[in-house]
Amino acid sequence: MLNSLELSGALAYSVIKKQHLYNNILILMKNDEDADDVSQDILTISRILRQPPLKVAVFPENNIYLEMKTLSQIIPNEKICLCTTANILDKKIFSPESFKEAIIKIKKGDTINQDFLVSKLSENGYERVDIVTDIGEFSIRGEIIDIWVVTFNLPVRFVFNITEIETIKYFDPNNQRSVSEVNETEIIPAKEKEEVTILEYLKHDMDTANKRIDNGVHTMHTFTDSDVVSYLPISEFNGNLELFSEKFYNWQKEDFEVFIVANNEGEKNHLSETLGTDFKNFIFIGQLSSGFIIDDDKIVFVTTNEIFSRYKSRIRTSKFFKKIGTPLETLSDIKTGDFVVHEKYGIGIYDGLKKITSGEITAEYISVLYANNDKLFVPINDFQKLQKYFGLSKKPPKINSLDNTAWERTRVIADENARKLAQQLLQIYVERFNVNRQPFLKDSQYEKEFENEFIYEETPDQIKAINDVKNDMTGQFPMERCIFGDTGFGKTEVAMRAALKAVLSGKQVCLMAPTTILVQQHEQTFLERFADWPVKLKTLSRFKTKKEQKEIIEELKNGKVDIIIGTHRLLSKDISFSDLGLLIIDEEHRFGVADKEKIKSLKKNVDCLYLTATPIPRTLSMALSGIKNMSSIETPPAGRQSVETNLLEYDEQIIKNAVMHEFSRGGQIFYIHNKIGTIEKCLYNLKKTFPFVKFDFLHSKMTPKEIENKMLRFLKKDFDCLISTTIIEAGLDIPNVNTIIIEEAENFGLSQLYQLRGRVGRSKTKAYCYLFYKTEELTEIAEKRLVAIKEFANLGSGFRLALKDLQIRGAGEILGKKQHGCVDSIGFDMYLKLLEKHSNEIKGIKTEEEIIPKIDISVDAIIPSDYINNEALRIGFYKNILTADSLKNLNEIKIEMKDRFGRVPDEVENLMAIGEIRLMAKKLAILQITSSPSSVMIKFSKNTTIEPSKILSILKNKKFRFIKNDLVEIFFEESLSHKKNIVFIKNLLQSFK
Repeated sequence: MLNSLELSGALAYSVIKKQHLYNNILILMKNDEDADDVSQDILTISRILRQPPLKVAVFPENNIYLEMKTLSQIIPNEKICLCTTANILDKKIFSPESFKEAIIKIKKGDTINQDFLVSKLSENGYERVDIVTDIGEFSIRGEIIDIWVVTFNLPVRFVFNITEIETIKYFDPNNQRSVSEVNETEIIPAKEKEEVTILEYLKHDMDTANKRIDNGVHTMHTFTDSDVVSYLPISEFNGNLELFSEKFYNWQKEDFEVFIVANNEGEKNHLSETLGTDFKNFIFIGQLSSGFIIDDDKIVFVTTNEIFSRYKSRIRTSKFFKKIGTPLETLSDIKTGDFVVHEKYGIGIYDGLKKITSGEITAEYISVLYANNDKLFVPINDFQKLQKYFGLSKKPPKINSLDNTAWERTRVIADENARKLAQQLLQIYVERFNVNRQPFLKDSQYEKEFENEFIYEETPDQIKAINDVKNDMTGQFPMERCIFGDTGFGKTEVAMRAALKAVLSGKQVCLMAPTTILVQQHEQTFLERFADWPVKLKTLSRFKTKKEQKEIIEELKNGKVDIIIGTHRLLSKDISFSDLGLLIIDEEHRFGVADKEKIKSLKKNVDCLYLTATPIPRTLSMALSGIKNMSSIETPPAGRQSVETNLLEYDEQIIKNAVMHEFSRGGQIFYIHNKIGTIEKCLYNLKKTFPFVKFDFLHSKMTPKEIENKMLRFLKKDFDCLISTTIIEAGLDIPNVNTIIIEEAENFGLSQLYQLRGRVGRSKTKAYCYLFYKTEELTEIAEKRLVAIKEFANLGSGFRLALKDLQIRGAGEILGKKQHGCVDSIGFDMYLKLLEKHSNEIKGIKTEEEIIPKIDISVDAIIPSDYINNEALRIGFYKNILTADSLKNLNEIKIEMKDRFGRVPDEVENLMAIGEIRLMAKKLAILQITSSPSSVMIKFSKNTTIEPSKILSILKNKKFRFIKNDLVEIFFEESLSHKKNIVFIKNLLQSFK
């Protein structure tokens, strides 16, 4: 059977050439990704050859929403080319008639009953939620209904005026803000209805379509793989542009028409400039999985991937990135019953938001329960005094009493211990803070070209991380930055851009990884990315012969190597650099203690970039305390799905089902058996169970050549299942492997399990992780680890998982027993704030205490629960309004609330006005404003910029008195209404400016 990537381009060309012979074309491929490849290739080749557009659709096997989207594109009796898998032919789906009836069409101005729409949505498989963040969800908030229709890249918002549709808008699920308005839309079903097969949609003039062949085309007539035109694959040029130019001119001499396909505009421009103007008109932009030569038609398609020998996997792009997971839990994540810490009173239990009415005024308070059944009501204005409690002990924390004497003692002890720890941690880095090194060059045209050639679409987090690194490298002090991000989230691209900046600045780059396999992975990635750049790159590991190592070491010493990638071998005494400028360390926690000491001496005057998928607690605490800077990439690449994680007692039947499911869809499997002594016995047993599945095994006691050979064979799909120890934990990136089975998972650490699970799910295909445990060997800590790895199954959960790891195994060995106790006594978040404060003091960074004005105006200033019924959301908006740093920001919040929840109530308008007053007061260094219908009292800080004479001048026509030098009370001629009271205060503060 031909490799589908090699075949795809020629198959697509064949379909285009012979499309006039058939009414409908059904292409059957091995899996969804191959089907997607062919569809993209057909569209690209059609466009380049200027052929009449052929309607192409993909019917996926493992994604119900994409199935529905495809059905909406297929119109019975209309000519179409459908790309799918053989398994789909037996699958029962909506009949064309039922599907058409289920579609809901809505226009602006239509009259529609909300209850009817809601019942139809539920009937069609949409799930009701508080906030729409994913496809197939809908939510209701008063006059607003949000729906993420399965055919849309963005969810849609319907605003009702009683029963009339007033507006229809698309909105961004990340910030919930509207982005564009439309006049009409339609909602298709989000679930299947088992009635007919897909052939019902293609049936006109189709007598039989029951013959099945791999990588073949079916229509009403038989269209076999023999109908794929005779073609030759394109040989790779390995970046040798001279060789490619020679081949190009030879093709032209033989009267071949040549089409060069670049992945994007950046690649096209760079290639044009490099090859010369002769080539400009032969380069096109598109997605083509493989080049090919058709001798009979005198035509050649060649891709830049073949010219530069890179990007062996296909590229998937999308304009939308769903942000999953947040780095730290905040107050808005809080639930009733959670522990919280009040900076004045200590640890209590969150008891929700409570409305309290005093006189005519209603306010909302945060209720916190303390010891002795005491209850504290914290004004929502003072929310910043509360934090969610996160401890390191396995036991719940001790609840404080409102007599805060004990809490004050606890805080003093914790503060002193945090100061001592900061001194210890900073001792390592103190030399770096005193180093002034020559900054790296600012962005050049070369860097822009390199970035434009990146054929994936950067996620927002990735862009921020790239900019963070650039700012560090062009700054005054050596960089010390951690990049946190799940496997496959784009950390390596950040590193490669940093490496190019270093090389262009005349410096050498050293990338260190803990294993030879990971070094190989980085070598492949770097070679592909730098294929057409004059960068000298070498690797150093045990896979190199002594002679090769000697030559590389000499070149490195003499500055003939720009980028060196290697294991801890790079820390040996015989290694020296000509001018090292950037040190990149991947998974630092996997290096030994002795290696880490050598790294410290190597990096004294060098910029350092750390990459990690699961940050160990020490690195985490150092980053959070400001000793190392931190960039977190939490947004998954477009099309990535979370790995379905199953936590199960050992069961042979489930293992059989898992292996069979992956094997039947053409995928590969990792089977983790972490005992070298019995791994061959495991292989023997699995072979007996699955005689038709090809197995092999791998472990760390094999020779480097054996390891390399087996990995390459597995990558080339020479066998289906690799039985392995944890040697595959880091570095292997094989998109075709989408099931991992882990025996005796109770014996693994949390970060190990997370890394192992990260070996699957590297493509758009749904991936599965099976964690099997033995009940008799399951300890309490092991059980918590397994529950945690299942709980944090979402993409982007690595950061939270590290915090959970810190909590599960305790932090005595990381922070020391004293610090461990202090963290538990005041909470991790508050401890880190103390640590950061002392770190800044030691660094010489002055941090003045921020003035947070206390505003107490007799007015209803709340967010009504019938306006925003989700308590966490309400807290989030309170926080946003009360911490807004500009009038523009406040106005944007108001626009957002109106957009998401409808007309802004008067109480919220009052809250906004208080937010505006707070902003003005902060700029004037006013500590407090207290108001009643008859007077207003203002307390100035010692740092106020307002001269006493100016105060007297402004107040000369008003009744007032100075209670103290910094406290003035102003009396009104008559009692003021709430609105007039607010207007008076605003005008007064405006006159103080």
